[in-house]
Amino acid sequence: MNKLPDFFRTDPGSVIFDLEDSSCILYKTKSQNHLNEAYILKKNVLIFVLNGEKEVCSGHQSFQLCKGDAVLVQKGLYILSDAHPHQSTFESILFFLEDSIIEEFIHSQQLEIRCTSEYSPFFPLNTTRKLFTFLDSIVQYLNSTAPYPPQLFKLKIFELLHLLAADERNHGFTAFIDRLKKKPVEDITVFMENNYTQPLTIEEYAALTGRSLSTFKREFKQLYQQSPAQWIRKRRLKKARELLIKSGMNVTETCSSVGYENISHFIKLFKSEYGMTPKKLLEKKCSILD
Repeated sequence: MNKLPDFFRTDPGSVIFDLEDSSCILYKTKSQNHLNEAYILKKNVLIFVLNGEKEVCSGHQSFQLCKGDAVLVQKGLYILSDAHPHQSTFESILFFLEDSIIEEFIHSQQLEIRCTSEYSPFFPLNTTRKLFTFLDSIVQYLNSTAPYPPQLFKLKIFELLHLLAADERNHGFTAFIDRLKKKPVEDITVFMENNYTQPLTIEEYAALTGRSLSTFKREFKQLYQQSPAQWIRKRRLKKARELLIKSGMNVTETCSSVGYENISHFIKLFKSEYGMTPKKLLEKKCSILD
């Protein structure tokens, strides 16, 4: 999976500027609702909403961002994102930051780091009119046809980080950015219960919990006495059965809701587990209700 998801680069509403260290700046505009954008965040990202509304979710955590709002998100999360235009346009600018640029900023500013035991992968940011005037100047650079050296945008990112760190209302910002390179190891049981319906590979589940693939498989087997693939299949099918019986979802909607992208594969697995197809279960449910 690429550091920056492919759909960002192929989206006609996106303007991207790549820096030499693999950091990048992404300016996005949308004229329609853009729902269920899903990706693994492999860089730390600063998100600023210039117009409209945006919801960013990971697990059970969710942030609703309106015009003028901002959040810093730590890498290593599975992100679901919705964007909603206001008065015909959604507009945002995102700064995807490699650890190296953050470390260089901390070192160059000689910042005092005050450690905290609190942990969250999200850091809501206070913003000012001055800050958004600064962001508007970056958008003008990005939309210009003139070539600009990557070093210019690197300096702009340093200036942005300095503006955020200098705002006393962003208490704990420097401690948060210092901790970005130290993704904590997630509790496997909590993470899997929150994310088993997401269409992820075993390798991606391992990375998102902060483990190598071999360590993840070993610890998973110790916890559940079965492989990750076996547990995920059974857990998804159990959830699918619950949805078919208790919700008004059809087979296609249920398939998607529990993390399967191929409906034929889903039907085959379901029949193997429960001795009947999802459609047959729905018909049985209807006959009982009648």
